[in-house]
Order: sequence, then structure tokens, then C-alpha cells
Amino acid sequence: MTFETSVVVTTYRWPAALHAVLGGLARQRETGFEVVVADDGSGPETAEVVAGAERRWFPGRIKHVWQEDDGFRVARARNLAVQASSGSTLVFLDGDCVPRPDFVASHAGARPGRVTCGRRSLLSEAATAAWLAGPDDAPVPSLRAQIGMRRRGDLNRLPGLTDAPLAILGWPLGWKRFRGMNNAMHRADFMEIDGYDQSFEGWGFEDSDLAIRLQNHGVRLIRPGRGSTVVHLWHREADRRFEGDNLTRLDSVRTSGRRRAVEGLSSLPTP
Repeated sequence: MTFETSVVVTTYRWPAALHAVLGGLARQRETGFEVVVADDGSGPETAEVVAGAERRWFPGRIKHVWQEDDGFRVARARNLAVQASSGSTLVFLDGDCVPRPDFVASHAGARPGRVTCGRRSLLSEAATAAWLAGPDDAPVPSLRAQIGMRRRGDLNRLPGLTDAPLAILGWPLGWKRFRGMNNAMHRADFMEIDGYDQSFEGWGFEDSDLAIRLQNHGVRLIRPGRGSTVVHLWHREADRRFEGDNLTRLDSVRTSGRRRAVEGLSSLPTP
């Protein structure tokens, strides 16, 4: 079965958060999409979450793409997921970012030559723990509840006010506004630049590299529509020991004008 839109959800060893994210996708007003979980080496608990989501929410429209845990290799995990996907529109979402009901629809502006770049609202540690310990697949809190959370310091910004009201103008954004956890693009553009660069291992800048190469290819980065801002669950910072090496790689693509990945999707074995 093929779909117009594929939502790629990255995850690593946090099944409770993934469950909340998949629950958010199950509540989308737009339903004609598939979900591809890009798993960077999680254990069997994550596979159980995906299997449960298929039975409950996504019969026939969710896939679980797994690779061995060999360090932080999110670029390769995303490429594997795209390889397994069918959609002409690719929506990327992280497995710790809970989408609101219009999330998928908000990225409808992603088409050839245009990439939508969404934002996030950060949830506090305490509020994250309470959410994940609460009712099964709890939805994103109402606006009234969000205002209370903002006043208590549990939410750094209100998602509804973070959505760009001027998105319809299509003003271009700089590459620094691109985040791997919330964006969408046309499959043809992703393939033209050979996807994510898998030479980026360890935390940092694999998404910035993708954005710069998209711009080098002539693609414009724009804001999505309303409903795009996700709620980012709190977690400890990732190990950043390779940040310097990845920043050097990023500087190289910025100065070279290169479009294709050094080690991209085409380097993957044929499935």
C-alpha cells in the first residue's frame, strides 16, 4: 500500500515517549498518512509499543525500521525509514515531540522546492513526568491548561502562539530555523541531495547539514501552517562528545556549496 504522506518518527530507548507521540499522531484530523518509526537501536519494549499502535491506531499503516545500537546514528536511521516509506511528502518528527491535531495538515506547504520548518514548546521535567504517568495517550493540554503551565514555568511558550501567523506569506527562512524534529519536504528534493549525511555520527548538526544542502539545491525553507508546533518532552541532554567533529563537517558544506551527502541514502544496502 502506498500513501501520499509518510511521517518519519525517530526514537531511541524511550517507549513511553514514543507511545505519547504515536497517540498524538492517532488524533490527527488528517488521516491519510503512514507512520514509519526510525529506531536507532532500541530494545523489545519499543517494538511492543509499535505493535500495539498498529493494532489500536494504525492498522496497515505503520512500519518499524530498526538498526543496531552503535552510537548516535540518527541520520542513518532516518535514511532507512525514508527508504522503507512510500509517501511523496516526508514529514519528520522526533519520538519525544508530541504533535497537536493539525500537525500533519500544517505541513501541507511542503512541495517541490519548498520545505516547512516547524517549532517546539519545551515541557519541564516535572510536567513531563506527570504527563507520562497520567492517563494512557493523554492529548496535548487545552489552551487554558497551557496558560496555567506557562505561569508555573512548566512550558516555555504556548504552542498556539508559537505557530507562525505569517506563514501564508511564504517568507524564506535561514537554515538555522530548520530542526530535524519538526519539518517536511517533498521526496524528490530529499532524494536529489541523497538524504541525510550518515558521516554525521554522535549528537549535532546532521539536520543543519541537510538544510544547507537543500538550500544549495535551490529549495526554499518556509514556515508551516497553524498547528505545527509540537510539545517537546523533557529529557537529559545527549552526549555531545562529537559536537566539534560534526561542526567541522558542517563548516565544510557551508563553504563548499555542496548539495549531495558525503555518505547518503544511496550508500545503504538495497532492502
